[in-house]
Amino acid sequence: MKQILLILTATLLISTVEAQILSESFEGTAAAAGWTQEQFGTTAIWYEGNGPFMGTSTPPDGTKYAGYWGDAGLATSLITPVLNLSAAGNDTLTFYYALRTGATLELFYKTSAAGTWVPISASLPATSTWTYKEVHLPNPNSTYYLAFKCTSIGSDDGAVDMVNIYDGAITTEINNKKENLNLNIMPNPSNGKFNIVMDESSNLRIKTLDVFNLVGELIFSTKPTAITTSIDISNQPNGIYFVKAETTDGFVISSKVVKSY
Repeated sequence: MKQILLILTATLLISTVEAQILSESFEGTAAAAGWTQEQFGTTAIWYEGNGPFMGTSTPPDGTKYAGYWGDAGLATSLITPVLNLSAAGNDTLTFYYALRTGATLELFYKTSAAGTWVPISASLPATSTWTYKEVHLPNPNSTYYLAFKCTSIGSDDGAVDMVNIYDGAITTEINNKKENLNLNIMPNPSNGKFNIVMDESSNLRIKTLDVFNLVGELIFSTKPTAITTSIDISNQPNGIYFVKAETTDGFVISSKVVKSY
């Protein structure tokens, strides 16, 4: 089959360090600096997880994550430090999570320390693999708190990793840099084995490469050490998959690849 060189135009979340409001991968302790916890009828806490969770692959960033294992039917929230979201009004939360069937993981926010928690979403779908999630944050405010509330079934219930909040006010700056954000995927379509080559002229380097299926499950993840990265998803069924590349400068580029033979 003829090889197709696919130049990925970027779906971009951030451009510079200044645009990243929060970045937490829980490589120190589960309740990282400035984070707090709120318990609901239980003494259980979010803990410092290390290694595979619920039989999943290793965490998407580093070796640790924030995990929760509580008393059946009871819950604890993991709460961010106070955030200033007043600048743009179009802020995006991104994170990875895993969740056991029967447990719940919900997102809440409030706009002051004494405020009332407001739900952002219903419980996320259960998943035994690390799954990427993007959420638009409502009602931005200069004193903003975000909570991950996990309700337990009395087992290894839920986990989160790579929690980031990006300022949506940098769209213009990103658009001005799009011409430098090229990835080469060869071949595409493929039998599931393909290479991704970072365009050296962009002076950007890839920090992480993730591949997701159509239901958002993470099926492949790597941290490239060279300009060319080999990916093998030949054990997956034919279909469309999505590649997400995050650069060391904070850009996120995503597009689809096809496994067809």
